[in-house]
Amino acid sequence: SPALFDDLPLSVMAIDRFGQLVYVNREVVRQWGVAIQDRYVGRHYAHFVGMFRRKRLDGSVVRIHDHPFTRALRGEHVHNEPHLVPTFFDAPRIFSLSSRPLHHEHGALSGAVLISRDVTAEMQAADDGVSSLELLAEARRRVDVLGALSSEIGIGEYGNDVFGNVAQRVCEALNGDSGAVLTPATGSYVMIRALYRLSVDGFEVGRELDRLRVPTSILSMTQREVFVVTEEDSGLSGRALLAESKARSVVMIPLLYADEALGVVNVLFADATQAQRVDRDFAMAVGRQCGQAVQHHNVMQELEACQRRMGGDS
Repeated sequence: SPALFDDLPLSVMAIDRFGQLVYVNREVVRQWGVAIQDRYVGRHYAHFVGMFRRKRLDGSVVRIHDHPFTRALRGEHVHNEPHLVPTFFDAPRIFSLSSRPLHHEHGALSGAVLISRDVTAEMQAADDGVSSLELLAEARRRVDVLGALSSEIGIGEYGNDVFGNVAQRVCEALNGDSGAVLTPATGSYVMIRALYRLSVDGFEVGRELDRLRVPTSILSMTQREVFVVTEEDSGLSGRALLAESKARSVVMIPLLYADEALGVVNVLFADATQAQRVDRDFAMAVGRQCGQAVQHHNVMQELEACQRRMGGDS
């Protein structure tokens, strides 16, 4: 009787031989919500499975043709296969899935049954699979960071202190300890436009620096790439900056708008290994988002200057 499965602390689902979801027990409804009964029972199981991402613990995506339900319809038996669901719940969770085909008395395939159990707490306690959870949690955080940056830029939240906000947001996104924003100035100079948690003699907002003092920052802008510099491979001025700021490494991220580098953010880390762990693609994405904010700021500044000139002419 299906009622017997409602008292089990396991999720039980069944499909017919055509893949139509025909049964879910009470635990499935508790975990996934009543919508599963209203929207998915009576439809092909791919509709339910497709509403959230599934990964193996090695990070590879579980495609529909590799799902335990699909394999059971092919006659396979799947036993306690761990699947990770990274984004549907408040935090990534790991489920242990088992499936088997169902047959009529005369042996013909009639469908398949899937049993799943949330084993997140067990695997964390055993220190097994935690790294995968942490990686996926970090991936989700990055998506949230980029979404927040896009939203802030869209509503013009950065205002007049765009460079200060950029310095802070980039440091927060990369878990850096301090940072500085530099932009090209006249001749062979760059200007310090903002400092975040950084207090170093000779480094003040509004001061111009010779480009020879910050060669890797210039390289980051000209090549439009992320660069990482440590104490060992920095020059005299770089080592002095790192020493005075109590940092061990710095990551340079160009602020890009289209193909133009509008500046560079230097993110300093007290732990050199943290800088080495920075994901370059994510850092570039953050730099591009912040580059849009800088471009918007520059355009508004030009418009205001134009209006002042027109007002003066009249």
